[in-house]
Order: sequence, then structure tokens, then C-alpha cells
Amino acid sequence: MRSLRLVDTAPGAALVLVAFAALLSLPGLGSLALVRMEAMVAQTATEMLATGDFVIPRVYGEVFTYKPPFLYWLIAGAFEVTGSRGEWAVRLPSALSSLWMALVTLLFTGRIVGYRVGLIAGVASITSGLFLQKLRIAEFDTVLAALVGIAIAAACYALARDDERTSQWAWWICYPALAAALLTKGLPALMLFAPGLLAAAFATGRQRALFRWPHLLGVSTCGVIVAIYLWAAYAAVGREAFRQPIEEATLRGATWSLDAVGQSLLKPLFIWGYFLPWSVALLWGWPRRTVLGEEDRLQRAAWSFLLAGVVVWMMVPTHESRYYLPLAAPLAIASAIGVQRMAGSQSRLGRLLPALLVTAAGTLAVGLAFLPASPVKEPAARVLLLGLGAVSVGVGLAAGSRRSRSALPTAALFLTALCFWAAETIAFGPERAASRDQRQAAAELDPVLAEKEVIWIPYTASLDANYVSLLHYLGRPVRVFDDGGAPPPGASCLLQDVHLELIEPALREPLEPVASISGARQIYRLYRLPGEGP
Repeated sequence: MRSLRLVDTAPGAALVLVAFAALLSLPGLGSLALVRMEAMVAQTATEMLATGDFVIPRVYGEVFTYKPPFLYWLIAGAFEVTGSRGEWAVRLPSALSSLWMALVTLLFTGRIVGYRVGLIAGVASITSGLFLQKLRIAEFDTVLAALVGIAIAAACYALARDDERTSQWAWWICYPALAAALLTKGLPALMLFAPGLLAAAFATGRQRALFRWPHLLGVSTCGVIVAIYLWAAYAAVGREAFRQPIEEATLRGATWSLDAVGQSLLKPLFIWGYFLPWSVALLWGWPRRTVLGEEDRLQRAAWSFLLAGVVVWMMVPTHESRYYLPLAAPLAIASAIGVQRMAGSQSRLGRLLPALLVTAAGTLAVGLAFLPASPVKEPAARVLLLGLGAVSVGVGLAAGSRRSRSALPTAALFLTALCFWAAETIAFGPERAASRDQRQAAAELDPVLAEKEVIWIPYTASLDANYVSLLHYLGRPVRVFDDGGAPPPGASCLLQDVHLELIEPALREPLEPVASISGARQIYRLYRLPGEGP
């Protein structure tokens, strides 16, 4: 089709993708309140700008090194560039990093299998159900996924090209992106990338490429960048810079149980469902056993990263879906090639009517999940309907297509992805955010406090994302006191019951709450200690 010739060129495909991704992620970016970790990263970035210390992250003056500082740097930069510290500025780096991942995925895939397929890969990388859920949220995992995705796309390209000399520059994109990923969330970036790289090198027969100077230079660059930061962090606060990350890793590693083993066996199925509708195309995109050309090597490399990532997450005792986000890029590359093959295949059903019935059933399922007046109210059931609908629409239109290179399967998956986006933007996202929104709780507590009254909280509360979100919207100065101790006389102290029990032994007399509020399904009580203010 002449109208599609635009996307057969790199500039045209990139322009279409950038416009699409911008419309997907930027409008209404600040329409919802900051919730949980979003307020935490915003507070940390704010303190970085206030103190000028960009090495050691802090929350209310306390060291907060559970995560490295790269996301805080991005948000602090957004604050400075935009001149705003509102919700949209906090989320802007996450949205832009996802756009960069999609663009890099498009360009590296397009150079091998054509930019039309590259465009499908770029769109698929940011429009799966799971990625759409996180696309407009300022979390570590969204930026981690984007940076690891860039590294994986570059590595797949470098391992796929016939002439290794023409692809060596890809390593110099791969490893700075990996270094940034390590500075975003630490070792999880390496856990996902390294096993996949080894598997991809063997699957493509390019093991020797890992020992050539372009790759070794890239590895060295990554190591130097990370080492410089670690040295700076140690020089700033000594071993304290590494205590919290080690504690977190130890805690997570100690959570294995028989139940965890059983759930891990189901993780491949969960991951497949999280990345609908594009994971449907994986059924057509399994690598062929043929003489390896560039497209075959690209496909094998993408599958290697994907399968290695699934195995890694099966071995790690965590079940939160956000950890699977870095699989978006390799799955998108494999899915795009699968879509290409699906579109070029002839109908196997032999009749159009069954295909139309399957497509109609899928459309009905998507409609029941999406419509505000839907009789299906439970979020989990609506997500399941969306997934089943995506599968049915994609399979039905693919099976009913009788034309070679038909655009129907691609269009079906694309439109289903838009249904996912609309459901997430209009229904699921606002509903989820409303259950965690602390603005109403802050509004109820605000009249009880003086304009610049200092709020005292225990140390453990300073690490609680819900606390930080509430305090963010209160807009008062915050001080932290040690667990097991007590704030100074006359202090206004914001506590949950569990924290009150910890400090009661240090108090001379029982405390009565001045105010009690409910926010994010938790109860907070404001106490004023006897005596003059600090």
C-alpha cells in the first residue's frame, strides 16, 4: 500500500513512532496524584537539589541508598529544565525513557528486517498490558526496563549482523545504557542482561564476538562508570552507602518457600499474560531451524534474552509483575517477527465463518472489560477478559486472512493494544491511584496544623512510601527521630499505632491523638507532646 511506504524508511518509521508514543504517554501525565514510590523519588530529587549532594540519596536528611541515584538525577533534571515540581514533571523522565527504548528497538530491528517490522517492534515494546500499566508512573522499574531494553536491542543487533565490523558500534550504545540501568536499580539490571547475552551468543554462534575488542571496550566502559559512582559513594559516607542495598538483597533472598517454588513454575504463563496482546505473536515467531541469516540470528538473540529472563525470574523469589518489565524489548523484537510471519501465512481454518466468530467473541470480551457500564466489576476479572479478548481477536483475524502479507493481524493486535491503553487510562489506572491517593487525608489534616509547623516521624516511617506521599501533600517541614526514642517536648508527631507502641516506653505519660485520619487504607494519628515546642 502506498500509504504505508512512509514507514519503510528509518525517518518515517521513527516519526510515526515518536508521534504515537508521545500521544500515548504525555497527555494528562499530571492528572493523578503521586502515590507510594513516586512521592519518595520526588522527595529525594528535591533534597538533592536543595543540598547539592547528588551522590548519596536522602529522604528527610536520612540516607536512603536502597536504590542508586540515576532516577533521582533524571527527576531533578526535569525539575530544573521544566521549572515545575508537579506530578507531570516527576513522571516525565519515565515516559521519555520508554519512548527512547521504543525508538532504539525500532532502529536496530529495522536495520535488519525492515523498518515496517521495526515499527511494530517499537510499538509492541511499550503497548503490552503490563508496560501500559507502568508507562505513566515514576518508578524505578519503568526506567530500568527502558535502559535494559536499549542494551538488549543493541546486543541483539550486534550479534545478528553478518559483518561484525559494521555492528561493533552497537556495543558502545549497549554498555553505557547498561551502566545507567545499574545506577537505576543495581544488580537486577545485570541479572537480566548477562545470562541473556551468554545465551544469545551461543544461540547465534557468535561466542567469539564477546572476546573481541569492541565488546570488551563496552564492558570496560560500563565497569568504569559504575566504579566511579561506587567510589564516590564510599568516599561520601563509607560503608553506610552499601548497608541498605545489602539488607534488601538479604531479605529478598530469604523469602524462599514451597509456595514460592510452586508459584515460580507458573511464572512463564503469568509473563505471557502480562505482555498480551503482543505475546500472541510469539506463537508464530519461534526460531526456525534453517541456515542462519541476519533475521534468524536477530530472532534467536531476542528469544534467548527472553527465555533467559524468564528462567532468572523463576529462580528469584519475587512475584510482583513490575519486575518483568525489562523483558519488554526482547519480547517485542520476537513478537514483531512473529507478526510478520503471521501476516504472511494463509488461513489454516479453511473457512471464514469460524474465524469471524472467534474475532467477534474476542471483541465482545474486550468490550465487557472496557465499558464503564460493564457488568464485570472485579479488576482481576476485567484484566482476564482483556487478555482473552486480545488472544481471540488476534488469532481470529490472523486465521481469517486470505491475503499474503495481510495487515489484518497487525491491525488487530494494534487495536487491542489501544483498548488496553484506553482501559488503563480511563478505568484501571485512576481506580488504582484513587485507592492510594493521600491528597484527601492531607486535606483533612491540614487545618489542624500551623502553616509552617514541623512534623516529626520515626525513622522507619521515613522509609515508608505511604508516609512520604502523605507528607508530600501536607507540605510541612519534616524531622526524623530514632526508633525506640521519642520526639522532643512540644513536637507534633504523626504516627501509626505500630509506631506508637515502639515509642511508648520512652514517654513519661500516655498520648492522646489530636486528630485521626485515614489515607491509602491506613490510619494515621497526630499527637502533640506536652511541653514547649522544639
